Amino acid sequence: MSLRKLYVLGIFWTAVIFIIILPCQAKANQVGLTLDDAIDQALARNILVRDAQQALENAQTAVILAKSYIPTMSVDSSASASSSAGLDPQSTITGTEYSSQSYGSNINVPLSGGMSLNLGTSASSSTTNSSLRAGGGTNFTYAGAVANAGISLPVPLFRNEKVLTEGGRWSAELALRNAELGLEAARRNVIANTLTYFYNALNAQEQTKIAEESQREAEELLRITQEKLKLGKIAEIDAMESQVSADSARIAISRQQSAAATALDELKNFLGIPLDEELRVEQPVVENETLENLHETTLYERALAQRTDVKQDEIGIKMLELGVRQTEAQARPGVALSGGYSRSGQGVTISDSYNNLINPSWNIGLGTSLSLSPKADRASIDQARSSLRLARLNQSLHKDEIRLEIRRLLRETQNAAANAALLAETVKRAEENLRIRQVQFEHGLCRPIDVMQTERQLEETRMNYSFAAIDYRLAKARLDLAVGETPYHGSD
Repeated sequence: MSLRKLYVLGIFWTAVIFIIILPCQAKANQVGLTLDDAIDQALARNILVRDAQQALENAQTAVILAKSYIPTMSVDSSASASSSAGLDPQSTITGTEYSSQSYGSNINVPLSGGMSLNLGTSASSSTTNSSLRAGGGTNFTYAGAVANAGISLPVPLFRNEKVLTEGGRWSAELALRNAELGLEAARRNVIANTLTYFYNALNAQEQTKIAEESQREAEELLRITQEKLKLGKIAEIDAMESQVSADSARIAISRQQSAAATALDELKNFLGIPLDEELRVEQPVVENETLENLHETTLYERALAQRTDVKQDEIGIKMLELGVRQTEAQARPGVALSGGYSRSGQGVTISDSYNNLINPSWNIGLGTSLSLSPKADRASIDQARSSLRLARLNQSLHKDEIRLEIRRLLRETQNAAANAALLAETVKRAEENLRIRQVQFEHGLCRPIDVMQTERQLEETRMNYSFAAIDYRLAKARLDLAVGETPYHGSD
C-alpha cells in the first residue's frame, strides 16, 4: 500500500472520530431536562412567585394579630414643688413649702364580642411644711389611692355590632385566602410561560433530529448514486442532482441546529441556567389520553370550581359585601352598656392608703353614639354599594370570557389531536413510499431525483407531524391550565 493511500486512510479515520465519536461523547455529557424539572427551576427563581410568597406570609401575620386580644397598658406619674413666704407680720408662719406626687396606671383588655375590661389605679400624696417665727416648723402629709375596674359592652339595638367588632378579623382571613390564591396564580403563570419555552426548545430539538435523519438518507443516496455513476448505470446529471440534494441537506441541518440552539438558549435564560452549560430537553411522558369526554359544559363547570381567578373574584365580592355592611353599621346609632366598681382610701402615706381601701363605689350607664353627617354617611353607603355592583358585573363578564377561552382552547386541542393522528399515518405512508423508491432505484426502475423527492416529502411530513404533536401537547396543557388543573407533577 502506497504512502499516499495510508495518508488518505488516516485522514478518513480522523474525520470519523471527530464526526461520530466526539459528538456522541458530548451528547452523553449533556444534562437531560424534564418538564417538571424546568417548572421547578422556574418557580424557584421567579420574582413574582417570591413576592406572592412574601405577601402570603404578611397576610398570615395579619390574621394572627387580628385574632389576638392584645391588652394595652398606660402608666403616668408627676411631681411638683413650690414655696411661699409669709407676708403678714402678725402671722406666726413665715413661709410654707408645698410638694406633691401622683401616680397612675391603666390596663385595657379587649375581649370577644367587642367587650373591653379596664383595670386602673391611681395614687397621690401631698406634703405641706410651714416654718414658724418661733422656730421649727409644722409638717402635714395627706395621701389617697383609688383602684377601679370597669367593663363595657356594645348592645346591638340599632346596628350590627358584630360586623364592626369582628370585621377586622373577617377581613384579615379573606385577605389571607386571597394571598394564597395570588401565590397559586403566580405559580400557574410561571408554569404557562415555562410550557411555551420548553416546548419551543423540544420542537426545535426534534426538528434537528429529523433534519439529521434526512441528511443521512441524502448522504446514503449520494453514495449509491456515485457508485452507479462509476459503473455507468446512471447519467452524470443524476449524480449531480444527488450532490445538490446532499448539500441542501447539510445547509438545512446547519440552519436547524442554529434554530435549536437559539430556542435552547431562550429556555436556559428563562430558567437561569448558564448559557454555556450542555443541556438536552427530555420528551415528557405522554399518558394515553382521550378527548371524547372533553365537553365544553363540563370543562366550564370545572373551571368555575377550580380556577384561582374565579375564586379571587368571589373573595373580592365578599370583601366588598363586608365593606357595605360595615359602612351601613357605622352610619347607624350605636349603644354601649358600661359598668364600673372602685374603692378608695386615705392615709399618711400611699402605702397606708392602699391598705385602707374602704370606700366602695359603683356605677352603671348606657352610652350612645350618633353620626351628625347623614349626607356623608349616605354617600359612603352608595359608593360601597356601587363598587359591589361593579364587581358583580365584572365577575359575570369574566365568566363569559372563561367560557370563550375554554371553547377556543378545546377547539385548538381537538384540531391538534386530529392533525397529529392524521400526520402519524401520513408519516408511515411516506416511509413506505421511500422504501419502495429505494428498492426501485437499486433495480434501476427510477431516477435519483424520484428518490430525492420522496425523501423531501418524508422530511416535510415528519416535521409537520413533529409540529402537530408538540402543538397538541401544548394546547392540551393550556386547556388544563384554563380549567384550573396543571400538567405539573413536581414538588410543591
